[in-house]
Amino acid sequence: MLSHGIKDRQSNRLFVLFLVVHMVMWTVLPGLTRHELDSDSMMHFAWGQEWMLSYNLHPPFLPWVVAGFLKIAGITNWNYLFLSQINIAIAFIAIYLLARQILRPAQALAAVCLLEFIPYYSFLSIRLNHSSMLISIWALTALFAYYAISRRRLMYWIALGLCLAIGMLTKYYAITLVGAIGLYIISTRQGRTQIGTPGPYAGALVFALLIYVHVDYVVDHRIGTVQHISDYFFLDSLPIRWKAVSFFLAQLIYLLPAVIAFMLATYSSSLSQRLRALLRFPNLPEHAGLIYVVMLFPLLITAIPSLVLGVDVSSRWGGPILITAGIMLILQFPINLTGIQCRRIVVGSIVYAILVPLVMLAVISQGGVESRYNFPGKELASTVTRLWHDSFESKLELVGGGWMAPDSIAFHSIDHPSVLQHLSHQWSPWVSETDIRDHGIAIVCLADDKRCLSNANTMFPGFKFQALTIKGIDYGLSHSRTQRFRYFLVPPRTTNIQRDNVLHTPRR
Repeated sequence: MLSHGIKDRQSNRLFVLFLVVHMVMWTVLPGLTRHELDSDSMMHFAWGQEWMLSYNLHPPFLPWVVAGFLKIAGITNWNYLFLSQINIAIAFIAIYLLARQILRPAQALAAVCLLEFIPYYSFLSIRLNHSSMLISIWALTALFAYYAISRRRLMYWIALGLCLAIGMLTKYYAITLVGAIGLYIISTRQGRTQIGTPGPYAGALVFALLIYVHVDYVVDHRIGTVQHISDYFFLDSLPIRWKAVSFFLAQLIYLLPAVIAFMLATYSSSLSQRLRALLRFPNLPEHAGLIYVVMLFPLLITAIPSLVLGVDVSSRWGGPILITAGIMLILQFPINLTGIQCRRIVVGSIVYAILVPLVMLAVISQGGVESRYNFPGKELASTVTRLWHDSFESKLELVGGGWMAPDSIAFHSIDHPSVLQHLSHQWSPWVSETDIRDHGIAIVCLADDKRCLSNANTMFPGFKFQALTIKGIDYGLSHSRTQRFRYFLVPPRTTNIQRDNVLHTPRR
């Protein structure tokens, strides 16, 4: 089928093949090798099942998606990992649709397949967090922004406003995308012609209403989401400014494999011509400048102010930024990117999506998995739930403690209790003192978590810890470890609770 290059009519079928291979391989790899999810993943579920309009560290959209999907599909590690790849698949579909507006179908397929070589969308996509959740939202926003400006229909402007609001309700870093879209509208003739139409105002109204509801909730309930932004600023720190430089360099490094794959796929052209093409300012199709703005503006507006203001920026924030990189690479190349060159990119990406997980699987099978992924969370949850049922013959409604343990119990326990995270009502405003008195609570700390042990003794002065050792059960290539804990069970109708004297865990 591909012996003479990709024909445009083959593009849709090949895109589906690429999508299936990607989702299967990057779901199976961690599913076979990780006994436990990372602590943030557990925390997202613990938050999401409370269905609040905001949480102590982040806005609510990701926890809602996690809890909603798992409540429907089943609360398992495999389904969480599959959700991570659904997120990436949505981004790939949006980019494919966007690329087809300005490129031939075969070229649009190549533009998406180039993303497989960027770590954010392959092996780093295994972990679903607020930055990676923005990847699909970023792609959908770029798509609807293009539709809104080029097709001039009210429904696309409303969809754009909704996507921008969802981005902000996922992570406030999406403000850089809001700025990029706004900059493109006001700085281009095509964008300015829309200002006299109802569309931009309808989109802005949808955006403003959703953000107002969220901010009003945060202020009214004194939740630390907005205040958490200040935790990233270190104006007097010189070393922290290196984070801005490393952020910028990291994006170039992450982009490099896709550039190399592109250069290899186009090797039949002159090397000097290809290098000049990649560095030139091309003659773009109408509205294609948007592709550049949604990548370059957030990149620069993150790196430069972070350098000046001393922002503790993470390289992982760049995940959504590079989502249009495949389209940009092809736009930089002469418009006659051939079917054979597209074939090389597509075949290379599929081989990469199969080979790299297999190599990682071989390495991990030799004991190369990180320690956080062999935490015996399932066994801990089963043991604590059984202890509670045997003691009180009632459902485990509440669990509290420090790092890892309570969130893991909430995820894996058949009761899925609410979590008093870090024994702090600032972290977990959904758990009141009345709830603890009515339902009781299981307190579980890592044996070496001194703050958790101290806070538990302060909050519940009438109880003493008992030792608990949990041995994880290996299965297949997934290896677990033995972990020591301390615990006690606070029965229902306990009244001696000193919740205001705990030492609160910092948000960072």
